[in-house]
Parts: sequence; C-alpha cells; structure tokens
Amino acid sequence: MGPSGCGKSTLLDALSGRLSSSVKQTGKILINGHKQALAYGTSGYVTQDDAMLSTLTAGETLYYSAQLQFPDSMSTSEKKEQADITLREMGLQDAIDTRVGGWGSKGLRGGLQSE
Repeated sequence: MGPSGCGKSTLLDALSGRLSSSVKQTGKILINGHKQALAYGTSGYVTQDDAMLSTLTAGETLYYSAQLQFPDSMSTSEKKEQADITLREMGLQDAIDTRVGGWGSKGLRGGLQSE
C-alpha cells in the first residue's frame, strides 16, 4: 500500500521478473527466510486491470491459471492442489464458486464478494 508513484508496481515487477533485462537490480530476496534467486515462475501477480474472464469463478480462474503456469511435468492433480492452496491463502475458499465479474457483471470486486 502507498500513494501513486511510490514504486509499488516497480517492486512487484522486479520480484516477478517483469523488468527489462537492461535494468540493474541489487539486493537480497528472501522467501520464507531462505535466499532466492529471481527465476521465471518464482513469483507473479495480477495487475488490477489485467484481463480475466468475468464469467469464470474464482476457483476456475486459479485452476485455469495453474494449468497454464506450472510445467507439464507437474500432474493435473498437483496443479489443482496448488490452486486450492492459493485460494485458501488468499482467503477465497468461501468465494470459490463466485464469478470473478467485471465491467457490467457482478462478482468479486476489490477483494470483496458481492452477490
């Protein structure tokens, strides 16, 4: 959280590997207290204006994303379990069957569930 222009998006872009390779980055990244090198797929985020299918539920959106993001060597059941863990960690287990919604359709909005 912070005001516009304070570097929130730049920090997220750096941690998720979205910055240009010409940008010099320094510092340490710790995940659960262990040093971690930046690697594609280590972390990511969804921008506020990112395109999500408004007709899918929260669960379907995460399951779909897991199928696209995780390697083919990971089984479908492992991918689904990781999506379920993410849903729980985000506190969305009660909204798993709620449509994401979007412009002109009700659903999950700004972190709150609407009917």
